[in-house]
Amino acid sequence: MSPSPEAAAVAVNIYLKPDDPPRLVVPLMVSDANILDFRTPETEEMLGLKWRETAVPWAEQRTAGSPATSWRASDAARAAGADGMIYPPNAPTLSRDGPASAFNPDQ
Repeated sequence: MSPSPEAAAVAVNIYLKPDDPPRLVVPLMVSDANILDFRTPETEEMLGLKWRETAVPWAEQRTAGSPATSWRASDAARAAGADGMIYPPNAPTLSRDGPASAFNPDQ
């Protein structure tokens, strides 16, 4: 799930092709669900992840044949029994707390 229509647009941009039809944003009303909000450092800390680990753009990692850093968050969320996740936007201009700092998975 994306926290805003703008963040959703950034998230799907990597998949879009010039001749694709326009995308539609569908708001969801979710209740009685365990949704992890990865926009907060507390969630990542609770799951043993580093802050902003989920915000690493994955496409270059996958193109290079490496596992996506954000998969660690997905795996941890599934292990914790989460029903869904809200990821932070990858674009620095969309970061909830201002410009996003780069995450180095090797640190």
